[in-house]
Amino acid sequence: MTMKRAASAIRKTPHMDDREYKLFTHGGNWWRDNYHLHYWDECIQPVVYRNHVYNGYKLLRRLGDWCWLTKDPKTQKYLTVKFLSQGQVNDLNIGIFLKQRCSSPFISIIEDHFTIPHHLAETHPKYRDVKFDAIVYETLGADLRRESSGGEVSRCKSPSLELRVRCIQQAVQAVAELHRMGVVHGDLHAGNLALPPPANEQIDQFLAEPPLEHDIIRKDGAPTPAHLPQRVTEPENIGHGHGDINLFDFGYAFRHMDGAAYSKHVFARGTTPAPELLGGRTTTDPFKAESWYLGQMVCHSS
Repeated sequence: MTMKRAASAIRKTPHMDDREYKLFTHGGNWWRDNYHLHYWDECIQPVVYRNHVYNGYKLLRRLGDWCWLTKDPKTQKYLTVKFLSQGQVNDLNIGIFLKQRCSSPFISIIEDHFTIPHHLAETHPKYRDVKFDAIVYETLGADLRRESSGGEVSRCKSPSLELRVRCIQQAVQAVAELHRMGVVHGDLHAGNLALPPPANEQIDQFLAEPPLEHDIIRKDGAPTPAHLPQRVTEPENIGHGHGDINLFDFGYAFRHMDGAAYSKHVFARGTTPAPELLGGRTTTDPFKAESWYLGQMVCHSS
């Protein structure tokens, strides 16, 4: 059975109800695990834990829903591991394509990738063929949306006007470089625009503080099923430093094909579609359509 078929078969089991579990986050905008239980229940995401090692990378601190701070086991350079959802091949495939062809300092480039098995693969036959891809890239600072939200205590001052202007300038250059290579990002917004990472000394201080963690507990007192995580860690804001921004997250990215017609559905939902894509219309020029999304990102980043 292929990896995709194995995961698909598991998803056909009855859908779980997250209301059966006690609240195990603080309710902030950046800790959404109460709504993410089905990602683990349906084998969309792997169960991983802080301080565990995966393919040589020790997970030091959780930075986002599926991203973790780690270190290169040889050089000790700080890196980020992102575990990809089942079927999310764009992030990996486009990442490999960009690694071979892109030299822009404003685009996040993967440094490694690997595959891990389901955590119950050795003990439960139905999980034996379930595997998850992961990509590794240089650690980035907090994204511009998170640092500008004001919804949590940040380790850094809110981005200055000067920094925002530089972010916009570099974001435009990053998108232009993607388009030059025939790549459409497909999901432009301030949440995919990372500020420069903090200095290593600041990251060391960040790691010295214990993270907030919660056990996952059922309301009826029954044991938490083994295929779900038994505890979760808060995704923390690492802050930002000085340097260049990075455009990242290529989960919706695609390479343009001459003559192909593209609808609004090739772009991520959440922002108003380009005018030429309204009313069910299509376009053969997705680069022009993406300029509309770029304009919205600039507007919301100002």
